[in-house]
Amino acid sequence: MIFGVPLLISPEAPVGTVWGLPAERVVTAVRRDADVQADQSVLFTSDRVRATCRVGFGFPHPAALVRIRLAAT
Repeated sequence: MIFGVPLLISPEAPVGTVWGLPAERVVTAVRRDADVQADQSVLFTSDRVRATCRVGFGFPHPAALVRIRLAAT
């Protein structure tokens, strides 16, 4: 947390970069309903389920996004 705000970490963000994205300014759109499949193998010994879904993200208010670049130490 930074000043009480949760910090989510992603390996996709470059090292030394922090993005501030206000949740109320981010749009999440489901592009395709989830497809859930259970393992149908005859010899399976545990429960196995796979779910896939297409999701898109939008930022309709670019001025609300903040990029912070940290100096190298």
